[in-house]
Amino acid sequence: MKYLYLLALLVMPYHPLKQSIPQKDVILVYGDHLSMAFLIEIINDQHTAIYSLPMTLVLPSACGDQYPVPIAYVSERECLIDTLEAIFPFHISDSVYLHTEQMEEDLTFSMHGKDINNFTDMQTYFDELSQQVSLSLLWQIGKYMDYHFSLSTLWEYYHIYQAEDLIIDYYFLHLFPLDALHSVALDTHFYRVGEE
Repeated sequence: MKYLYLLALLVMPYHPLKQSIPQKDVILVYGDHLSMAFLIEIINDQHTAIYSLPMTLVLPSACGDQYPVPIAYVSERECLIDTLEAIFPFHISDSVYLHTEQMEEDLTFSMHGKDINNFTDMQTYFDELSQQVSLSLLWQIGKYMDYHFSLSTLWEYYHIYQAEDLIIDYYFLHLFPLDALHSVALDTHFYRVGEE
């Protein structure tokens, strides 16, 4: 029965709702051992929105003849961006790939990135990271992340990330888990945490 439901969800068109919603510019953040990917919208210097995507989310791959696969299986950056932009109302302007294994080896974390399963875990992990980010660490940034933007943009993101009065809105998808490695979104709308 579960696989019949999966088939029905996969053949349902994701696209029609997207056309009527204006696109938002976001930054894709994902990593080698993160259980979630994040789309970060910078609203202004003191306000951001974070949209979470579990790596188990099954979507039609833009580089695989629309064959449905978990986004964790989409290894090429451009293909992942095309896959996400084809479904969700976002324009991915920048991306950051975190080498979490190296970060966890050099820095101190109470949990591993692969163990992030909810917003509380995510907040704890990235709060612990923010406590250890310093200007001296930025000189070694290539050891911890791959990014596709200028150093001035990196500097701007660093200041926003370090802002003490930063307001963050968190958004999630309503998911149907199929098993430990596969889940499907019930729609393409992101729901704000705390939203009725």
